[in-house]
Amino acid sequence: MEHLTAGSSMVQGETSLAPKVAGAIDLKKIAEGCGYPSIETVTDYRELDNALNEAKNTGVLSFIEVKAAIGARDNLGRPTITARENRV
Repeated sequence: MEHLTAGSSMVQGETSLAPKVAGAIDLKKIAEGCGYPSIETVTDYRELDNALNEAKNTGVLSFIEVKAAIGARDNLGRPTITARENRV
């Protein structure tokens, strides 16, 4: 079994506070205190893929913290149709 957390998504409530609060929480320490035998932090897709494969292959309870960047790409496309138009 794996538990996967992603950056600021662990913080409930006001989303504008998430980046400020999430960075101050030591999720690895919390996972350690909860008894996870395998704890990893990843920052890119390659590391995530490796951590997930390792978690599947070891068969022990695993905690994977994913550090995610805040924001969006400058060239990120935006919807050109409304949700109603997209409805099937």
